[in-house]
Amino acid sequence: MTSREEPAMAVQPAPTDHVAEPVTRKKNRALGAVVIGSAIEWYDFYVFGTASALVFSRIFFPSMSAASGILLSFATFGVAFLVRPFGGIVLGHLGDRIGRKNILLATLIMMGVATVGIGLIPDYRSIGVAAPLLLVLCRIVQGIGASGEWAGAALVALESSTPKNRALYGSLPNIGVPVGLLLSTTVSLIFYALPEEDLLSWGWRVPFLISFVFVFVGVYIRRRLEETDDFTEVKKNKDVRRFPLAEVVRGYWKESLIVFFAQGSLTVVFFVGSTYMLSYATKVAGFSQSTALLALILASTVLIATIPLVGRWADRIGYARGFLVSTVASIFLFAAVFPMVDSGSTVLLFLGAGVLFGVVAGIGFGCQSALFGVLFPARVRYTGMTFSFQLSGAVFGGPLPLVASALVDSNGSPWALVLCIGLVAVVGSVATMAVSRKAASTWT
Repeated sequence: MTSREEPAMAVQPAPTDHVAEPVTRKKNRALGAVVIGSAIEWYDFYVFGTASALVFSRIFFPSMSAASGILLSFATFGVAFLVRPFGGIVLGHLGDRIGRKNILLATLIMMGVATVGIGLIPDYRSIGVAAPLLLVLCRIVQGIGASGEWAGAALVALESSTPKNRALYGSLPNIGVPVGLLLSTTVSLIFYALPEEDLLSWGWRVPFLISFVFVFVGVYIRRRLEETDDFTEVKKNKDVRRFPLAEVVRGYWKESLIVFFAQGSLTVVFFVGSTYMLSYATKVAGFSQSTALLALILASTVLIATIPLVGRWADRIGYARGFLVSTVASIFLFAAVFPMVDSGSTVLLFLGAGVLFGVVAGIGFGCQSALFGVLFPARVRYTGMTFSFQLSGAVFGGPLPLVASALVDSNGSPWALVLCIGLVAVVGSVATMAVSRKAASTWT
C-alpha cells in the first residue's frame, strides 16, 4: 500500500438474517461503551474546571490576591492541555499498534485515579506548597488520560458505522462531553451551595471522590468492548505500522494542520463557554455561583440534544459544510453572549451562555469526528486524529482561561477577548474550507 492511499473505513456488509442480531448487538454495545465511558472521563475533566473557576484559588493559593489566585487556578487547569500532545503521541501510537479497546480502558482508569487523588489532597494551610504541586501532578495524569479518550471513542464509533450514518455515529461519543459537563455541573451545584466554611473544608472534595463510583461502572462496561473491524482488518492485512507518527508527519501533514486549526476554533468556543464564563458571570457580572452553574446545566442539555441531530444532518449535507456553519457562527457568538451576560438579566444569561453557546458548540461536535476521521487511513488514524487534536488543545485550550482572565482584567471589558475568539474562528473557518471536496465526501 502507498502512504497516500484513500482514507477509508471498512464498510459493513448487509447482515443476513442469522447474523443480524449479533452485529446489531455488537454495534450497540460499542456505542454504549464509548458514550458512557466518555461521559465519565469528561465528568472528571470538568469537575476540575468548575473547581478551578470557583474555589481552587482559596484552597491551594490562599496567600495570593484574589486575581492572582484565579490566574494560578486557571494555570493548573491549563497544565493538562500542555501534556496532552505528548500523551496523544504515546496513546495514539499504541492505539494504532495494539488496538482501540485497551487504550480506551487505560485512559478511563488514569482519569479516575487522578480525579479521586485530587479529592484527597490536603489544602495549602495543611502541607504548604506541596498541595499545589500535588494538584499539578494529578492534573498532568488527567491530561494524559484525556489525550487518548476522544480519538479512541470516536474511532470505535466511526469504525462501527456505515457510509450512511458516519457522522451520526461519530457524533455519539461527543455526547459524552456535555453529559460529563452536565453531571459535573449538577453535582457541583449541590455541593457548592453549602455554607462557605463547609464548602472550603470538605464540600469541594465530594465531586472528585464520587468519580470512583463512575469509573468502576465505566471499567466494567469497557472491558466488554470488542475491537473494531477496521483495526482487525489492518492486523489481518499485516498493515500495522511500526511508527505511525512518522507516517502521519511525512504523508499526512496537511491533514494534520487542517485538524489543528479547525479544532482550535471549537476548543476556544467550548472552553470559554464552559469554564471561563463561570468565572466571568460570578466575578464580573455579579451572578451567584448557583445561577451560573444553572446556565451551564442548560448549555449542557442543549448540547446533548443538538449533537446527534447535527450528526444526522451532516450525513446528508457533508461534514465540512456542517462544521463550517459552527466556525462561522463562532466568529460572532461571544459578541452577543458577553453583552447578554453583562446585562445582569438571568433570562439573557440563560439564553446567551446556555442556548446560543450550546447550539453553536453542538453543531461543531456533531460534525467533528467524521470530518477529522476521513482525513486518515485506518492504519494511522488513531495517531493522526489524536496528535493533531491534542496539539490544538495545548495551543488553543491550555492557556485559554488564563489569557481570557488577563485580557478582561487588563482591559476592563471582554471585547479584546471577543476579538481574539473571532480571529481564531476565522482561521478555523479557512481550515475547514481547505478540506478537499474529495476527502469531505469519501464517507458520504
